[in-house]
Amino acid sequence: MNKATTSDLNIARRFAAFLKSYTWQIIFALTCALCSSAAGIALPLLAGSLINKLQETTQVSSFFNLHNLELWSLVSVFAFQAVCSYCQVVYTSRISEGVVRDIRIAAFSGLLKKEMLFFDQIKVGDVSSRVSKDVNDVQELYTESFQDIFLSIIEIFGSISAMLYISWKMTLLTLCVAPLSAALVLYYRNRFRMLARSQARLMGDISSHAQEASTHIRIIRAFGAETVELKRMLSVCDKFYTSGISLAKVFASQTVASRVLVWVAIFFVMLYGFYLIALGDMNSGQLVAFLILAYKSTQPVLHVSYIVNNMQRSLAAASRVYSLLEDNLPSRSLNQPLSFVPFNPQGQISFDRVNFSYCGEDVLNDVVFSVDKGEFVALVGPSGAGKTTILKLLLGFYSPSSGRILLDDVDISRVDPAILRSAIAYVPQESMLFNRSIYENIAYGNNSASFAEIESAAKNAGALDFIRTLPQGFDTMVGELGARLSGGERQRIVLGRAFLRNPKILLLDEPTSNLDSNNEALLKDNIKELAKGRTTVMVAHRFSTIEHADRVIVINSGRVIESGSPQQLIQQRGLFYQMRMSSSKIEDLPMPAVSVAD
Repeated sequence: MNKATTSDLNIARRFAAFLKSYTWQIIFALTCALCSSAAGIALPLLAGSLINKLQETTQVSSFFNLHNLELWSLVSVFAFQAVCSYCQVVYTSRISEGVVRDIRIAAFSGLLKKEMLFFDQIKVGDVSSRVSKDVNDVQELYTESFQDIFLSIIEIFGSISAMLYISWKMTLLTLCVAPLSAALVLYYRNRFRMLARSQARLMGDISSHAQEASTHIRIIRAFGAETVELKRMLSVCDKFYTSGISLAKVFASQTVASRVLVWVAIFFVMLYGFYLIALGDMNSGQLVAFLILAYKSTQPVLHVSYIVNNMQRSLAAASRVYSLLEDNLPSRSLNQPLSFVPFNPQGQISFDRVNFSYCGEDVLNDVVFSVDKGEFVALVGPSGAGKTTILKLLLGFYSPSSGRILLDDVDISRVDPAILRSAIAYVPQESMLFNRSIYENIAYGNNSASFAEIESAAKNAGALDFIRTLPQGFDTMVGELGARLSGGERQRIVLGRAFLRNPKILLLDEPTSNLDSNNEALLKDNIKELAKGRTTVMVAHRFSTIEHADRVIVINSGRVIESGSPQQLIQQRGLFYQMRMSSSKIEDLPMPAVSVAD
């Protein structure tokens, strides 16, 4: 068994677990399917008997009387098959939709638990493609493909049994094509798998590009880049088209080869049947019944080959969804514990010789500093110095390569991430809003909050006045990424979310950097109010935002090189002084080469 087959089996077993809660429905659906299949095998035998009886009957009226057992048996079996088929379809649909719902929820749940590195490396559209289209393809694998293969095998063996009952000689002749049919399926399976996986990847690229274009449509329009983006999409779509045509050619060639094989076999079987009739070893009714059964036995063979090809497409999708269902615990070094300790955060922060590397590049080097409970500390330094990385480490988004991050003298690696983050409010540089109402966006800080609490948080953030001017007030939908609000309005909603959370620790990644001077001045007062009595760490890109900081920590090349109040650092005439004298915006400066203090 090769590696690809082993991987497919592992993936198949993982998804099979979703069928357990539908066991009885599956049993009922399969029972109905078996009964329908059995009725389908019985129909040709009854039809053959009717043909013989019709040949023996001189009056047609007597053929349709109430005492014609074969006729009414045929009608009854046909009606029974119809009822069984109906029940099979209904219950299969129930199972199918239920399994898709369960897999999609599990995939989304797994997505929410993924490490940040996963989101750093994957395209957003690719994620949505996995949760939507790929899950639908997995549905086909479990609720249609496996069931169809099972029923096809039952129908093949049932038909062959009935054929043996009529003529074992003709049955053996018919079975001569079986090895050739199996060889065709195996030959085309690997080619189909490779093309199916390529198509799944390309579909992810198409979804990613469409989502990226819709998200950045203003930039595309502003730079007149519609043609550039269209060419990129055309390139991906052309690749998908070429892959689809290749897939269709493989499928068509297999279908034609299989059908030619089947009809050649049936032709020779029919000739041999005529020969047996001439010898008196078979009558015309038996020949008709045998040919119908032979045709029925070849149809599942053709269907199985079609299913096997479709399974390759489903398995390709399953492998992409499987990556979302794998264990999603954050990575931990060998010296980190596997269990968490009881903890009630208060707000004292310490970095103890922390090093951090990302994708093989050193980002933080031997970082040491502490923040007292209730202290307001600003992190400043050139762009790329590692300031925002410190906030991400505090949130537990990533783990240090070495060293410790302590919260109230407890290593945060020993703290349940949910408890850690419940004590923190994070205000990012970009105003991250969901395409929901203003009320829901503010309530994201505390879903159990009352309307009065949400209104108070909006007031503290300076958002209540503009919210009341909107026709729908708090029920106003903000649009994708808050597109229906101005930059200042979006940032006030984010601050309202932080006020509502009422955290012990406040992490700010310069929330005013994208605002004009008027909005910045107004928002600074709200931030000052929000930071009262809370341990606050703020990444500062402008000197105007750190005037209320108790202490400033200067970061350069991933190292702490200065620490003290703004006045103290100016008096020291080090890097902070140089930046202060050169620019009003810290990140306007290139990263200077300075010696690191011991």
